[in-house]
Amino acid sequence: AAMLLAFSVFSWCSKTRNVYMTPNLSQIFTGDLLYLHCNDSQDGSTAIWKFNGNKETQSNPLKIAAASSKDSGIYNCTINGQTSDDFNFKVLEYVPIASLSITTGQPVMRKNAKVLLELTNDDGLQGWQCRVNRGTKTRTVKLKLNNENPTSFIFETKELIVPKTIYWCEKKDTEDRSNQVVLRTTDNEVTLEMYPFPAIAGEKMTLRCLVWGTNEVTKSVFYKENTKIKSVQGDTYDIPAVTESEVGSYKCKATYRYKDQTVDPHVYDSDVQDVPVHVCPVRAVLSDTMGCSCPSCDSQGPIKSYMYYKQNGDSWTMLGQNQHPDGDGTYHCRAVLVNMRTLPSNSVTCEYLLINQLPPASFLQACSLL
Repeated sequence: AAMLLAFSVFSWCSKTRNVYMTPNLSQIFTGDLLYLHCNDSQDGSTAIWKFNGNKETQSNPLKIAAASSKDSGIYNCTINGQTSDDFNFKVLEYVPIASLSITTGQPVMRKNAKVLLELTNDDGLQGWQCRVNRGTKTRTVKLKLNNENPTSFIFETKELIVPKTIYWCEKKDTEDRSNQVVLRTTDNEVTLEMYPFPAIAGEKMTLRCLVWGTNEVTKSVFYKENTKIKSVQGDTYDIPAVTESEVGSYKCKATYRYKDQTVDPHVYDSDVQDVPVHVCPVRAVLSDTMGCSCPSCDSQGPIKSYMYYKQNGDSWTMLGQNQHPDGDGTYHCRAVLVNMRTLPSNSVTCEYLLINQLPPASFLQACSLL
């Protein structure tokens, strides 16, 4: 009995806290939403977090709203005098190899609603599955591909019943993954939607004040930290080049009517939404001679290939492996590395008429002279 007591005391005294991350991602990319948890804290105690040895904040969990390279490093937490082991991660300044997007629905939906998500990967989707995170629980969503290898696949979410749901997709037994899609719920008639989520520093950000059941929004007022920042006719507020100063809590107030409504317009507020902004991931460069390059890629390993895309209406069509532009149109490109890729480059338009069926080299030279 004495030996058992001694063993129990030793086990209790040697116990340390651990840090774990949700969602549990194979790799972390710029813009990811992460939570670091200091476990063994069912008592609800607040954790003291240190980042690279410096006291950061007091919370549990620790929220990283839009990861960037400045978040890379070593974290640990302390509760009631017990300090965790170090937890280390690196944020990659690229975008994942696959893309996940909303095809039907909005980032903020009414409770019990569903949305359609589309997964796209240039190399096909065999072996891919998707993951859904709600709080600390993550489940797998299997894709029914019918033994084919499509480059895109649309699937429906389950009913959205919690305040925040995070979807992303992964290829089995690899580190290949997609970006996250974060879906939120509201009980309000009015919703504040932002595109993209999260916003990218230096790029355009759009805020929309939408109303369920009508598109007849005559006026929208946008607020940051409860201070009015913009009033517009309609429902849309565009910020041409967002900066980190735009980070904060936003809401909007909509003035709207329903179809055939004869009484005075409704005026209601949306929920408050956090607007995170992250630094711009590495972007490829496309020259006027259709040469794709990535001057900033050297430090992250070898470039596997450059992929070209041709604009087709509102979308972009991949030309194919190692295929270069050889006809009129508007193009952009990406550099592809292991498990990751750059943002699309600038776009270049060539309108040279191929009357003489010029070979590709002559076409590219002619395009550069326009």
